[in-house]
Amino acid sequence: MTKKQIINPSDGRLRSENEESLTAAENTRPAQNAEPRHDLAGRPNDPAALAAWERSVAAHDALAALPGVTLTANEDVVIVLHPGFDTLDVIGPHYFLASMLGAKVHLATTGAPGELVTSAGGLPLIPTTTLEDAPAFPTVLLVPGGDTPVLLADNAAMAAIRRIADGADIVTSVCTGAFALGAAGLLKGRRDYSLVDASPAGRLWSRGCG
Repeated sequence: MTKKQIINPSDGRLRSENEESLTAAENTRPAQNAEPRHDLAGRPNDPAALAAWERSVAAHDALAALPGVTLTANEDVVIVLHPGFDTLDVIGPHYFLASMLGAKVHLATTGAPGELVTSAGGLPLIPTTTLEDAPAFPTVLLVPGGDTPVLLADNAAMAAIRRIADGADIVTSVCTGAFALGAAGLLKGRRDYSLVDASPAGRLWSRGCG
């Protein structure tokens, strides 16, 4: 691109550095002086492919220029893996959080290093670290749901969750993982929400919760 383009939040129009205003339609035109791309999926001479490339670059530049927007990060995310974890509670957040450029997601097992951890649905995952070796000051600590009583009975794991939570910027959970946070004393004075009921005896019943 020969001109850096930014979005004016007040009118949604693209403006170049010299304040030349561009409409969205005008911005779909390929830059006249842009260097040709020769690696566009076998279509180096296709005007439509070149135009699409230029639109993509313009959109990237416009987004990067917005106040407070960063396109790279250095977050550490710790997701707890315990036997019987719910598959979706781990895979869903992992997919989203791992999409942050520069972020590193740590699958921290409550068991032995490198030992497969199997979900309640039978999916085995290879952990990347243990709770003992996980980052002590992560950006996010996430506890999934699933067979939570197994986690609650693991005193070492619960102690590690308390320790990591103390240094984390964000502590969160999915489904019955909230019970682990509560048992760890992390919900005192806080409101929480989970799609489950708990009886006085402490048994968990799932209501449409994975």
